[in-house]
Amino acid sequence: AGVVEPQETVSVELESGRTVKEVQVKTGDQVKKGQLLFEYDLSSIQESLEEAQLDLDRLKNEASSLNERIATLEKEKKKASQDNQLSYIEIETNKMNLKKNEYSQKSKQAEIDKLQSATGNTEVRSSIDGVIQKIDTSKLTTEDNSSVDDTDSGDSSQSDDSSSGGSNAFITILSTGAYRIKGTVNELNVNSIVE
Repeated sequence: AGVVEPQETVSVELESGRTVKEVQVKTGDQVKKGQLLFEYDLSSIQESLEEAQLDLDRLKNEASSLNERIATLEKEKKKASQDNQLSYIEIETNKMNLKKNEYSQKSKQAEIDKLQSATGNTEVRSSIDGVIQKIDTSKLTTEDNSSVDDTDSGDSSQSDDSSSGGSNAFITILSTGAYRIKGTVNELNVNSIVE
């Protein structure tokens, strides 16, 4: 006794922080490799990109202010007596803050680059020929956060006993064409197994 199952199961996950604009398939649909599955909404990315750009500009202004402050303190230190070392401590503190600022700028620039690449990558396509086994509509919400249900209710029994699909998968695709038999082999039935 065994179970016939697809050779491959592909789980398509949603990228964090992105919302789905439109799903082009439904449960039970046959899909070809390269076929459009869904599109991401670009408006949320644009907002995040503008916000990140503003943060980067703020960090650059902060760095400029810190550099000016360090230069001013360096001049004051040259004029001050040897006993007055408080300004030296403030210089080091500002230099440390400048290093933190530079790191924050690099992080923010990396975030901006990632968001910019995401703006050009709004379509998600199938990587295999197969059948849509499951669409997790709990991950799909509209503007008012109400759930959208576009699955075929007749196929719900198929998707319930699937253990191969990942829990984070938005869409699960079963490959077609190549199958395998999954079962238990022991010393009693090993001789009865034939291709």
